[in-house]
Amino acid sequence: MLWSFLASIFIVNTYDDLRKPLTDRQREVNRHFAKCMVVFVLITLILGLLQTVAGAQSQTFKNSNGQIVGRSVTNNMGTVYRNSLGQNTGRSSTQNGTTTFYDASGRQVGRSNNAAPR
Repeated sequence: MLWSFLASIFIVNTYDDLRKPLTDRQREVNRHFAKCMVVFVLITLILGLLQTVAGAQSQTFKNSNGQIVGRSVTNNMGTVYRNSLGQNTGRSSTQNGTTTFYDASGRQVGRSNNAAPR
C-alpha cells in the first residue's frame, strides 16, 4: 500500500512537471525523491532475499509431545546443532560428498559417505 502511494505521488509529480516549467528547487526535490525510491526498492528486494535464504536454512526438532528439543542452522560452512537451551551440541560439514560430524568440543566423531543408495 505504501509502495503504491509513493509511486502515485511520483507519477503525479512527473506529469505536473511536463505541463509547467520547474524551478531549480522543484527539480532538486524531484531528483532526490527519485533517488529515495530507487534506494527503497533495492532495500526491499535485499531484505526479501535475505529472509528467504535464512528461512530455508534452519530446522527445528521436536519430540513426540511437540516440545522443541533442538535446532539446526545451515550456512556455507556447514550445519550447527543446538539443544533446546541454545547450547552447541555439534556441527557437521560436507566436502566432496563426505559429511564429517564433530562434537561440541570440535572433535571429529564420525563420517558419512553421501553416495546414492544401490
